[in-house]
Amino acid sequence: MKSGILTAIAAASLTGAAAFAFTDVEEYGCVAMSADRQGAAAMPGYSVLERSRAEGRMTVSISADFAIAGIMCRRNTIIPAEQDFEVPLAGLPLYISTDGADGSRIVVLTIEDDQFVVRIMEGELTASEREQVASRIETYYAALEDES
Repeated sequence: MKSGILTAIAAASLTGAAAFAFTDVEEYGCVAMSADRQGAAAMPGYSVLERSRAEGRMTVSISADFAIAGIMCRRNTIIPAEQDFEVPLAGLPLYISTDGADGSRIVVLTIEDDQFVVRIMEGELTASEREQVASRIETYYAALEDES
C-alpha cells in the first residue's frame, strides 16, 4: 500500500494553483469505521457533504456502543470537498474512496500537528489532483480565518 502526504506546506510551493469549487461532487454512501478495527457500521441516509454544508459545526455520532474511529465515504472524486475539514475538526479522519478505470483509490483527511493533511492510502493521484488537493487545503485555512 502506497502512502503519501500532501499538506498546506506543499501548496506553498505551487505557483498559480487556482482556488476551485466542486459543484458536481457526488457521495454514494458513508460508513462509520469502528475503533476496534473489527468492521464498519452502515450510515443509511447519512451524507458528510450534506451535514458539513448545514449551519454550524458538524458533529458525528452513531450509538453509545459503537466507538467511531473514522468515516469513509465513496464519491465520484478523490479531492476533498469544500467543507470536509469539519470532519477532522470533529475529531475523526475522513476517508474518501473512488472507483475508476485505474482501480480503487483512497485518501484520508486528518489533522496532524495542527495542520490539515491528506494521505494517499491506496492508488495514486495525478499531478493535477495533487495541485487541487493542496489548493483545497489552503481553502480550509482561509475558511477558518474567516470564522475567527
